Amino acid sequence: MTGSTTWGRRLTSVGIGTAALLLVGGIAYAAWSVLGAGTGAASSGTPQALGVSATVGGTLYPGASADVLVTVSNPNSASVTVQSLALAGAVTASAGCTTPGVTVSLPASTTLVVPAGGNASLNVVNGVSMTTASSSNCQGATFTIPLQATGRLP
Repeated sequence: MTGSTTWGRRLTSVGIGTAALLLVGGIAYAAWSVLGAGTGAASSGTPQALGVSATVGGTLYPGASADVLVTVSNPNSASVTVQSLALAGAVTASAGCTTPGVTVSLPASTTLVVPAGGNASLNVVNGVSMTTASSSNCQGATFTIPLQATGRLP
């Protein structure tokens, strides 16, 4: 064999190998490039409102403060993270109490997690107080403190 013949066979072998590689690569590409189409459906639920209740942990009198235990109930089927608590209106008092002077201090934010279908509580230290401007006819009065909780589903 001459040098040119050997070189010619090498080129032929390389050419056939490259052609075989391209052919196998084309088959692999065809196997991996399968396309499909379809549709799916899902429905979303409407979140239910959280329930909020509060219990004052002491007796209010002018100049005094008391803790407030805030309980949030979650009727939803997923846990809810309470992000904020706020007043949902003005504090009112039972008849006869003309100047209640009751103030409420709530945390600016919270990370209270309320389980699905459950309750969770947060104690707000000195969360309610009565100013010295409260009238004496508020002795024995019942105060209503409307609260709201804002939460987020996961």
